[in-house]
Amino acid sequence: MRRHVSVGFQRFCTIIAIGLVLTGCTGATTSPGYRNPDSRGFAQDAMARGPLPVVIQGTPFAQAETRTTQVVLDNMRRALTWTATPQLIADPALRPTAPFYVVMTFNSGAPDANVQCTISPGGGGPQEQGAVRLAASFCGGGSMISTTSGSIDQSAGRDDPGFARLITQATSDLFPATRQSRPGVGFGVGIGSGGWSGGGISVGF
Repeated sequence: MRRHVSVGFQRFCTIIAIGLVLTGCTGATTSPGYRNPDSRGFAQDAMARGPLPVVIQGTPFAQAETRTTQVVLDNMRRALTWTATPQLIADPALRPTAPFYVVMTFNSGAPDANVQCTISPGGGGPQEQGAVRLAASFCGGGSMISTTSGSIDQSAGRDDPGFARLITQATSDLFPATRQSRPGVGFGVGIGSGGWSGGGISVGF
């Protein structure tokens, strides 16, 4: 029996392979904690009124902090594809009474998210081989709304693709879609009367 693999199936496999390669190259991983399903709505309403404050703690790289801060904000904006007003502003003097804000703590231990939202001093300095540990929380009025953490084992600095991926992934973690469903995968095999068979895979979200 002659086997036939559809062009769509081949493309699907190619896309998966490329994704795996890119993930391996950047090496960024995140581990979401509690995520309020309304966090995206809270942030969108806040940004519609003005920039959402971001408090950055710690110095991930031995480079100018002002430029590193801008890189962090730029990569956070790239993850905010669900809003027409992705307004962010670095605000190190923010008070925990602000309606909504994000705290990004670099190279600290494992700060408790609720403590992080009180904007207690935190963060550490550059690590060997450009490794970065991140704890991020979306907060409101001093309380945690959503939280995540992540890391990269090594990097070449603030412009490294792995660092960019870490920031975008963490930002996406903080603001999940309202409807969170797991992808569905289906596999089908068909056999024709002429001795022809075919297979296909479909992925649904």
